[in-house]
Amino acid sequence: MPGVEMERKGERTSPPSLDAAEEKIKQIETWLDQLEKTVAQQNATSTQSNLPQINDDQNAPPPPQPQKPIVLPLTKTEIEVGLHKPITSAIRWLAEWSIRMIKMYHNRVRYPAPAKAYAA
Repeated sequence: MPGVEMERKGERTSPPSLDAAEEKIKQIETWLDQLEKTVAQQNATSTQSNLPQINDDQNAPPPPQPQKPIVLPLTKTEIEVGLHKPITSAIRWLAEWSIRMIKMYHNRVRYPAPAKAYAA
């Protein structure tokens, strides 16, 4: 019959003893205790290493990092001319991109230096 265990001749299967199960539970508990201790030790060492060093001017903000200026590829007049070109023109999209950079990084954006005319 399916689902029913059949006994073999002369052999009887017995459930595992409770002593073996209790021993395995104790092994697991000791393993969990050891694991918890190591995790607690790791957390203690990591929090100690992550603590900031105490300085005299602890409330002072960090020094600002110098930021490089962004130089646009077009001058102001070229951007104005490019915005009036048809939408299929590459200069239009370069002008649109320049406007976007001005909006995003308004403090850092610079127009290119005017080209010097060289006498031949």
